[in-house]
Amino acid sequence: MSNTYSLPLTPGQVRGFTENGLDYISGLAVIADDIDEITEIPDLIELFQLGFEGSPFKTDEPFYSMELVAGPLVQSRRAVGPLHPEAFLGGIFEVLPFDATGVAKAAGLETSLLWVEPARVTAGSTIWKHMPGEDEPEMVAAYHGVAYGWETEAGFKAIVPSNFIGTVIKRSWGEIPCDVEIEDGRPVAVTLVSPAEPPTEEGFEQIESGLWAKRLAYSEDMEIYESQKIAKVDGLPARVLRPIRRDNQTMLEVQALLPDAPYARANGYSRYAPTVFVKAVPLEGMKAQVRNATPTTWVIDDIRPAMSNDMVGKDLTDTTALIPDMFKLLVNAVPDGFSSITLFMQIVGNHFVFLGEYTKDGETERLTSIPTSLVHYTRQLKKNTYTPEDGGFFLAKFVFDSTGTGNFGFNKQDQPMWASQVPVDDWKKDLEEYPRPGSATPDWLIDATTGRLVGSAAEEDS
Repeated sequence: MSNTYSLPLTPGQVRGFTENGLDYISGLAVIADDIDEITEIPDLIELFQLGFEGSPFKTDEPFYSMELVAGPLVQSRRAVGPLHPEAFLGGIFEVLPFDATGVAKAAGLETSLLWVEPARVTAGSTIWKHMPGEDEPEMVAAYHGVAYGWETEAGFKAIVPSNFIGTVIKRSWGEIPCDVEIEDGRPVAVTLVSPAEPPTEEGFEQIESGLWAKRLAYSEDMEIYESQKIAKVDGLPARVLRPIRRDNQTMLEVQALLPDAPYARANGYSRYAPTVFVKAVPLEGMKAQVRNATPTTWVIDDIRPAMSNDMVGKDLTDTTALIPDMFKLLVNAVPDGFSSITLFMQIVGNHFVFLGEYTKDGETERLTSIPTSLVHYTRQLKKNTYTPEDGGFFLAKFVFDSTGTGNFGFNKQDQPMWASQVPVDDWKKDLEEYPRPGSATPDWLIDATTGRLVGSAAEEDS
């Protein structure tokens, strides 16, 4: 059994923890005990699939990781694509070499690759520094909870804790962040933490970190929970992390709960760490749903990734089972109050083009981006509708109304609207994967596989 995650940390994250006292974590992870034998930095980069172009993780530079102690509010899931049986709706996407299999492999070892949802760092968690050529890492910081924060050689550094990540306790005057102290598997005390002395409650004292704290004996009637705020922010479901000040304005920092690199970046999110996409949004107008998560146990002896009902038992060959999921993903991409959504998807080989529109208040607007998983769903639908007699479709059309009622149609014979944009190799690849007889092969398709279709389109444009 293991109750500790290992997560790679970017240099920016390390500075955030050790210099600013940041107390929140999310991202790719493995169970720490599974990788005890991996000590070389190139192997760690391979294990976490971090060798992408422009990666902050270098084989000849220090590699930092966090050993995160599992807590009752630390949730994880398998880091898999949208059609995997253990996927949450939409799956997880990052740039290559991330492969969405949910498997981490390096140095002859193999274990599950997980994704840790946004969580407050747990007391007892540590940061480790791996140096090139050295067998053993060095511990550089230890977390002591929201009151004292991170301990380094320079002393303690704590940030004002957020009410939206980690446990809070309800008082007569409002919610306040807290830590629960455990002994022999049972809660025995609660430490309340505030950036200033609360005017309506006595007993708070200023401590070394600069924060104000109060310690109480635990009682069963205390209301302790995590106040999770979820909102649709620029096309993605997002978790509110904390209020921040930017340009003399109070903003909210949010993290996308759909870890989809292409889609998140297209909608203005920044990559804070691999699979972690954040942005700052104005406080005004934020409409968030509040979900209170109450711990059912205070001690986690063994990490068990969460399972979703989204894909478990789903028959991917059943077209009618996939269409509703596509609607659920598209709803995030359009504003509330829409009346209809229309999506065209052209899929040929590895090439795809889309045209999406939604209607609201009688006006039609274009979608500039769509969740990456919709491409995978459409590819699966292409497999489902393939027959040797007439091949696979090139263009699919989806129409949904506001209730989710949808229509799905496709074209296997007529020249699709963006045919001239498809490279010859993709036409050939498509016909190899979805072969069809000569009787079902129109002249334009023959031209596409020989390059004449692209050539004729270029002549028309000149």
